[in-house]
Amino acid sequence: MASWVKPCRCRGSTKWVHQRCLQRWIDVKQNGDLTASVECHQCRTPYRIKYPPMNFLMRLLNSIDQSVSRFCPFLSGIIVFGSAYWSAVTYGALIVMQIVGRRRGLSLIRRSDPWLLLLALPGIPLSLIACHMVQWEDRVTNFIANLLLEVRRSFGDLSNAILCFVLLVET
Repeated sequence: MASWVKPCRCRGSTKWVHQRCLQRWIDVKQNGDLTASVECHQCRTPYRIKYPPMNFLMRLLNSIDQSVSRFCPFLSGIIVFGSAYWSAVTYGALIVMQIVGRRRGLSLIRRSDPWLLLLALPGIPLSLIACHMVQWEDRVTNFIANLLLEVRRSFGDLSNAILCFVLLVET
């Protein structure tokens, strides 16, 4: 048979409750946090809960659980940031090897300062992303068109010949 207890200052029909019902209700209110305070929802009397003493293994597991729950968000943030950073470094190295060639790119990377590489290589994918976000082609095209108009005004008809000669002859 279930035992009846009087856990608070309530009177009348709510004065006595089943011990198991009260324990279940306290478990729901604490939601896994044994240090959370629980009070009667009618008379606001705080319950003084006494737990049996924990053995060494239980105390050890409890402290490990608290430590893990405290450090897990920081650790996951470091892992995500580190993965993104290392992916950017790797992508930057691949871009260098694609532009200058595999052998020359590897020798260039091997001869460079490691700290410079760790700072410069992630900048390559970031700058590529930034170039796609900014519409720089229109500005450069307008600048070149204005520059060519100035050259044409300065040199007259001779500018077309000079421009064609410069574009055709390799330097």
